[in-house]
Amino acid sequence: MTDIVSEKAYAKLNLTLDITGVRSDGYHLLKSVMQTIDLHDDIILERKSSGVSLELVCEGNEASGHDTIPAGDDNLVCRAAKLMLEKTGAGGVAIRLVKRIPAAAGMGGGSADAAAVLRGMNELFELKLSDSELCGAGVKLGADVPFCIMGGTRLCEGIGEEMTGLKRLEGISLVYVKPAVDVPTAKIYRMYDETGAPAGHPDNDGICRLIERGGVTAEKLGGYLGNVFEPLAISLHPEIGKIKDALLQTGAAAALMTGSGPTVFALYADAAKASEAAETIKKSMGTVYAGWATMV
Repeated sequence: MTDIVSEKAYAKLNLTLDITGVRSDGYHLLKSVMQTIDLHDDIILERKSSGVSLELVCEGNEASGHDTIPAGDDNLVCRAAKLMLEKTGAGGVAIRLVKRIPAAAGMGGGSADAAAVLRGMNELFELKLSDSELCGAGVKLGADVPFCIMGGTRLCEGIGEEMTGLKRLEGISLVYVKPAVDVPTAKIYRMYDETGAPAGHPDNDGICRLIERGGVTAEKLGGYLGNVFEPLAISLHPEIGKIKDALLQTGAAAALMTGSGPTVFALYADAAKASEAAETIKKSMGTVYAGWATMV
């Protein structure tokens, strides 16, 4: 039995994001192809046999916003740990969170951290919960948590918990850019309810067929990117549109806002072009957080 477990919490991107309806309880139904990338936080869990049942230390680079992450019950990491402790009667745990995924970026950083805690505590305390059981616990914490537990390339429906595995998109290079603005998720959903999809709906069936055929390139994939929230977010923060235009000018195959924003990502033919583009954006747009990654 081990006393320390380390888990990587991978960021996600929405290659497509559509709203398909609203449940009776007010939750929106979505249809989205989600993808993990190799940008990740680290979660280190240590078994505690005495003292407090849960403690959390958070650190990271300035751009990750680690110092703005709430403590206690407002923190998804703490909520995930408490859920597992209550669910299983396991002992106490000390958690060290090293942030790299920018906070409030639309990249699923909080959900990825919560998923890593669920996976890590399952291993640390030898709970032997199945992936399905972990996802069942995860959806209580957030709609993206089940996807972050499973990772890879998946079509997500319902509120995000209904997942269909697709062939993994591995090795496609991209640049991610987060401007220094916040896009309130609740506000974007209200705007969508009022206006619908100004730019139309993404072709989820088409992108799934493309992925399943294999041999996907950045250029082919770029033709299917789509997010119903993007024009709404740009209307609130024109900087998002300017970033998208700047990325396309660096030679990207396509660019799109992920989630409810504000981060924009762009696809490139290879890692060298993505790395060069990230440096160009950093130099030309000094108020953004930019980097490059690959799909995993």
